[in-house]
Amino acid sequence: MGSKGILTLETHSTQDKVELIVRDRGIGMSESQREKLFSPFFTTKREGTGLGLSLCLSIVERHNGKITVDSVEGEGTVFTISFPLVKEEYSEAILAD
Repeated sequence: MGSKGILTLETHSTQDKVELIVRDRGIGMSESQREKLFSPFFTTKREGTGLGLSLCLSIVERHNGKITVDSVEGEGTVFTISFPLVKEEYSEAILAD
């Protein structure tokens, strides 16, 4: 994104899910980069390990969530992280486990 980029965070919720949307106006990604984005050890950075996004995806999926990515080269990228909401009557049973 660079030092002068703009990063926007949004949250939304419906009866079924909650979403976190992370949007930047950076350089965007190519289709080839998007296809490899969540692969362990894939990085475009000189000093990166390539583990951050694969770890994020693993954590989100373990909570029955999803991550989607939309990106246009030269315009920026949007990550949407969504989690299903748990009905209140089930939350006590889940917490008890």
